[in-house]
Amino acid sequence: MYKFMGALIGMAFRSGQVLNLKLPSLFWKKLTGETLTLEDLEFTDAYAVQFIKDVENIKFGTCKEEFEQAMDLNWTTQLSNGETVTLCEDGGDKQVKFEEVEDYHKKVIDTRLNEANKQAKAVKQGFEFIFPTFCLGIFSWNEVETRVVGPRKIATASLKSITDYSNCSPDNEYVKRFWRVFDKFTE
Repeated sequence: MYKFMGALIGMAFRSGQVLNLKLPSLFWKKLTGETLTLEDLEFTDAYAVQFIKDVENIKFGTCKEEFEQAMDLNWTTQLSNGETVTLCEDGGDKQVKFEEVEDYHKKVIDTRLNEANKQAKAVKQGFEFIFPTFCLGIFSWNEVETRVVGPRKIATASLKSITDYSNCSPDNEYVKRFWRVFDKFTE
């Protein structure tokens, strides 16, 4: 199934026919091999990122003893499918210590950013069936996304230039109001 999706995306990329997809930057960066960041995780799991930030804020606002008493935090994280995984040996039984918070965060972020590697690899294989991925190196993930799904925002001026006003004029008040409202749409 993932290979088929990759082949569809490859066809769209190659042919210029856009697909109606809204996929996170994490997906496109995995396809192009670009470095993933915390912001990429935030789009797919804002709660996890907020939790990481909250734990850091609590750490910086307390001393070691208060942190370890207040936080019942062990070396586990929850994946997108709800499965809890350990981040180290005996992670479910091991409490995160005050001085280990940064390491814990790195492991959580790394685990969450890479939890779908198997699926991403299958998508990439499907894409490669249509278009060689080594050629993607000349494109950024944004460019690949735009080529596959089209621009996120359509310029109002472009739409105005191709609009046919059959029974009215562009100077009519309701037409002007329409374009003012349309301009306020974000995506």
